[in-house]
Amino acid sequence: MRTVQRNGTASTTMLRSALSIFVFVGLFHFLLPEVTFSQGETTSAIIGQVRDASDAAVPNATVIITNKETGLKRSAKTDDSGRFNFPQLKPGAYSVKVEAEGFEPQQNDAVSSSLGQKQTVDFRLKIAQSNQTVEISSEAAILNQRSRDPQPRECEYFDDSQCTRAGRSSESGR
Repeated sequence: MRTVQRNGTASTTMLRSALSIFVFVGLFHFLLPEVTFSQGETTSAIIGQVRDASDAAVPNATVIITNKETGLKRSAKTDDSGRFNFPQLKPGAYSVKVEAEGFEPQQNDAVSSSLGQKQTVDFRLKIAQSNQTVEISSEAAILNQRSRDPQPRECEYFDDSQCTRAGRSSESGR
């Protein structure tokens, strides 16, 4: 750069140089933004969808993610389309579990979220099995073992000597 002091030419030359540098840096940022702004992303995300065996969305299912390093858990409900989203996660290894009423729970322990990436984890739930046992007994109830004569209902749990009805015992003249 030459400084010549003729009619203010030195200041004009400096102004042109500064303007050229400004335009060059602006074009560099505009043409290569991934190089100039690459330090901005510090998180990751886990997204996905929950469906049933017939490929229908499962709304209102509970999705729980657990960071395997820290043990930190976050949970969310699926929307009407069965989708879930966990934004702004610390990159690392996660476990993702899905629970919904009427379905067997499912878990994926091998989810890895990377810096600046969205990891997609989809689930297809199976209908829960019912494990109920019903016992049926075929014994007949014994009402009165001592006599074939019908006794008043209030006498069936007492000795004959303890049961009286209308002023007489059940032993005397039935």
